[in-house]
Amino acid sequence: MSLAELSRIRAKIRQDLINNGTDVNLNDVDLYGDGDQSLLPAGDKVRQQVYRDLYASGGDVPYMMEQLQMTEFSHFAQCCISGHVEGVRECIENADTDAARPSQALVQLLEKRETTQRLSPLLMILSIGRSFFGLQGNRSLEAKQLEVVKLLLKYGARPDARDVCGKTVCHYGMGAIVTGMALKGAGFCVEAHKSSHLFGREVELHSLKNEELNGVRGVCRGYVVDTGRRAVYLLEKKETVGIKPIHLKLAGPQSTTDTDRPKLVDMQDRIGGVPLLETYMGGQADVADILLEEHHASIDIADVDGFSPRSMAMQRGAGFMTPVAKLINKHAVKRDRAEKKKNEATCSNCSKTGTSLSVCSKCQSTQYCCKECHVTHWRSGGHKEECPKLSREKQEIVVLERPPPDVKNTFQSTFQLGGGKFTSQPVAHASATFHKPSHVAVGEQFYIKIQAEGPTAPLLIYDKSREFRTSVEPSTPGFDALRNKVKSDPTSNGRKTYMKCSFDEQGRCTIYLGTRSAKTW
Repeated sequence: MSLAELSRIRAKIRQDLINNGTDVNLNDVDLYGDGDQSLLPAGDKVRQQVYRDLYASGGDVPYMMEQLQMTEFSHFAQCCISGHVEGVRECIENADTDAARPSQALVQLLEKRETTQRLSPLLMILSIGRSFFGLQGNRSLEAKQLEVVKLLLKYGARPDARDVCGKTVCHYGMGAIVTGMALKGAGFCVEAHKSSHLFGREVELHSLKNEELNGVRGVCRGYVVDTGRRAVYLLEKKETVGIKPIHLKLAGPQSTTDTDRPKLVDMQDRIGGVPLLETYMGGQADVADILLEEHHASIDIADVDGFSPRSMAMQRGAGFMTPVAKLINKHAVKRDRAEKKKNEATCSNCSKTGTSLSVCSKCQSTQYCCKECHVTHWRSGGHKEECPKLSREKQEIVVLERPPPDVKNTFQSTFQLGGGKFTSQPVAHASATFHKPSHVAVGEQFYIKIQAEGPTAPLLIYDKSREFRTSVEPSTPGFDALRNKVKSDPTSNGRKTYMKCSFDEQGRCTIYLGTRSAKTW
């Protein structure tokens, strides 16, 4: 392949990016950063597929590797991909001219984006390096590549760099296509990311056994994989020491923390996908197990179309179809039980647990082990101000109007009376089953079950007798409020919940959002 042919390929990829929502001008000027990372629109399957295909194909990388033998890569990139440890070290040491703070030359070396994929050196190792000239599985090469990963992190390479599709090292190393080297290298980056927000910034040492160092300030440098420490250049002593990140905090007026930064394993690409979702789609059960067990990846981060690992795994029958779905289901139950235990009945004032706690009669939200705690919490615990707000939340309602007689029920998976099993037969007319059950009076509250099938599917609502049955479409007012209540019910893994409702004389159904219950029948 000639350079002219490569230029044509790159021009086509660039035009595809332009046509599908990427600001290539921003990418052109951001040579050492992530460039345009805007999310793609929900529901736009054509655009989404363009980026999936670009990620899967590698853009211009295969042509650069196979036809041009890497000559279009920079010298530093070639050294990184091929595991040339000494070559990488020499380039870094030539750029690292300031002992105190990372030099501009060093940062640019570590973060320069190359190829149409806009890969940083770290991303290149875990993407291109994992299949370097068909030598995947070559233990000697992989060991050298991992040494390069360590070296890059030691000098401050960003573990959270993203390519043009929004992919991180975890998408490449812990996604649908994985090698041992990429998986281990991504693991290094996950740990480095936890304190990467400190890189290049002034920090203060604290809570050290060596009390003489507590309060001392320095500049945080790179992450040392083998020790789990950050290099810190002490400004007064003019020397570099290794400090565990738990003993470092931003110094002076810098109040920014990383509390709202997602874990590296939970960072989304431009379609909103996380690595765990890719393991589900690719059937990588061993990788999913590592994400869930070792890195505690979230199962509830949804892509732009509303699909999360949990919702995908909990589709009807999914748990019996794929090992990844079984793993996600297992962790969903485990985590929900832990959350439920954490939230079990405790006194709102003294935190004592128990089963015979009294409830505030006004808001019905706070609980107390004794009258003294109730009074104390009201007077000095903030409940006097909080109670009215909680009371209003309890009064939130959704009103469903009786459908016209000619409207058909569009919910295709309705329950079969008596058997409690799904049938594909829809209710002929929505109004036929939208009525007060015969055993309750007008205005009397009774429990209904609200069931959610998927992020864009209608909600199925029915009472215990199944006399009252209806569906709520996504376009119906109140759909989002009801679905959010279902999703936030940990006892059913976000699939169903119970609430009270009542019917008025006009046949309207009022659902009381503040009456959600874990189980009634």
